[in-house]
Amino acid sequence: MASRYEELTHRLIETTKPPVSGQDFIRDTLQPGLAVRILPSGVRSFILEVWVTDRSRRTTLGKLPALSLKDARKLAKQQGGQFAAGVDLVAERKDARAKAITLGAVFEDYLDSRELRPTTLRDYRAILKNDLGDWQNKPVTAITRDMVERRHKAITDRSPAMANLVSRLLRALFNFAAGKYEDGQGHAILTDNPVKRLSATRQWNRIERRRSFIKPHELKAWFLAVEALPNVTHRDYLWFLLFTGLRKEEAAQLTWRQVDLTGQTFTLPTTKNHQPHTLPLRIWLKITSRN
Repeated sequence: MASRYEELTHRLIETTKPPVSGQDFIRDTLQPGLAVRILPSGVRSFILEVWVTDRSRRTTLGKLPALSLKDARKLAKQQGGQFAAGVDLVAERKDARAKAITLGAVFEDYLDSRELRPTTLRDYRAILKNDLGDWQNKPVTAITRDMVERRHKAITDRSPAMANLVSRLLRALFNFAAGKYEDGQGHAILTDNPVKRLSATRQWNRIERRRSFIKPHELKAWFLAVEALPNVTHRDYLWFLLFTGLRKEEAAQLTWRQVDLTGQTFTLPTTKNHQPHTLPLRIWLKITSRN
């Protein structure tokens, strides 16, 4: 980074060659704090640098040629006066940007920070579109406890389980936003998660676990019924689920590349802890070999 002090002129700015890398600065000797920043791409911008409460602040005034040197000096003098009066324009702008971050923007940043399964990603996007669509462009700081409570109740009337799922996703997004985004003073833009209202008032819906499982004395009839299926793929798929304990999606997405018939194992490339998991095929192969 090269820096030098000279009286800025349009000719000086236009004829100065861009740096090969980094950025160069030409600091004006007429207007304190005013400088031109030149990037390797050739882009030239007017910036203002000042000290506010023992901290250096830099703000971009505008790019050339949209902003002239004459107007840049006026703007630098005006904003420099505001900084001198104790108005931290950089912090104010950062505050404004932070407080304007929408739920949709938080959602996209959240997804970028996570390694989610395709099915989970699909479900989350469906929730944002179908259940929180009218909140996507709303600043996350504007979503209140009352709003969360009303939305949870409204979805509960349709599906208690979905209401819980939507609220859990909201809770995760608010926690993520509280940790990621800061105002101009470096404070979190969120100090409270509005979804806490549901826990404080015990409004989470009680969901009964599914009890439709095959009892031991029903296994023989189930096995014979599956054996009689005309579609061999369907038959093998159901047996594979029974003998391996895999989830439906895990078994359906398994490929031959993940199966080792010689070593009699198969590997799940994606699990909840994001680590591949290898399981034996021995029992499964013995049973199917009898048929």
